[in-house]
Amino acid sequence: MTLTFNRETYAIAVPIQMQYNVTSRGVGARQCRAPTGVPHVNDNCYSLLAKSQPKVIKTDEENEQAIALAQELSHRVNRTLEESALLDLLVTLIEKYQDEHYPIEESTAHSMLLHLIDAQSVKEPELVAILGSREVVSQVMSGKQEITQEMAKVLANFFHVDTSLFEN
Repeated sequence: MTLTFNRETYAIAVPIQMQYNVTSRGVGARQCRAPTGVPHVNDNCYSLLAKSQPKVIKTDEENEQAIALAQELSHRVNRTLEESALLDLLVTLIEKYQDEHYPIEESTAHSMLLHLIDAQSVKEPELVAILGSREVVSQVMSGKQEITQEMAKVLANFFHVDTSLFEN
């Protein structure tokens, strides 16, 4: 069965039938129930769906809201199957939005070296000691010289990482 929120349609694992109480004052509270033959499902799920109204994320604000709800669900101790399904849907929607709006560029050996130097607060004299000369360090740091296989081995050993991080 599918649900449609804000013109977006999502498949859900639990079919729902919505009923409305119509009174002289208008439409009353919604009631959710499983169709005949389908076991009863936690009503908490329906209030969660109504609250979250999962949809394709189109703005940073919607992304932040989805992240907040996903974090809330992921830290819930006794998460129900329905809450787990909603969490999976939210994670998929968040990943889609972030892949489209914040693509991660492929790293290069040079960018990886610069990151490791910054992250570990490595100073130039330390690099000179392992690479051999100030000129080589300057050339490698500026990107004017490629990192050789021998340099990759020495750098990987120094930073305690795999040599493949320094391969282009």
